[in-house]
Amino acid sequence: MWKIIGSFIMGPFISLFNTVLNYRNVKAMIEAGVVKDVIQSDIALNQLKLQMAVINQQWWGTRWIVPCIAYPTALHYGAVILVSMYNPYNWVIDALPHPLDVWEGDIILSFFVIGTAERLVVQWLNRGIVQGLVANAHSLFSK
Repeated sequence: MWKIIGSFIMGPFISLFNTVLNYRNVKAMIEAGVVKDVIQSDIALNQLKLQMAVINQQWWGTRWIVPCIAYPTALHYGAVILVSMYNPYNWVIDALPHPLDVWEGDIILSFFVIGTAERLVVQWLNRGIVQGLVANAHSLFSK
């Protein structure tokens, strides 16, 4: 008698339990596929960045842009600011004439301010993506 009652009670319970397990397995497989796709796209993006860096370093013009343009501009800009704030030796460093002073500001802005901000944002976004992936993987495998 108890076997018959048990089979009526346990049958739907086992079916429900199997449905929940199948749902979790399918959900885990879908999330694992998404994580795999994100990682593969990140690898492809990094390979493209590496190829661009190699291409930029092959031609002498792009290889010498930063040492020949950005560093002297930054040195002059810093010297003008330093002499205007603190000048114990009474040095005179003149600012550049009109079109060149605008170019100097643009060079400083593009190489040092915007470039640094771009790298920081990319690292912040990558860290957020990686932390999200780790949290998803942890939630998948901790259950």
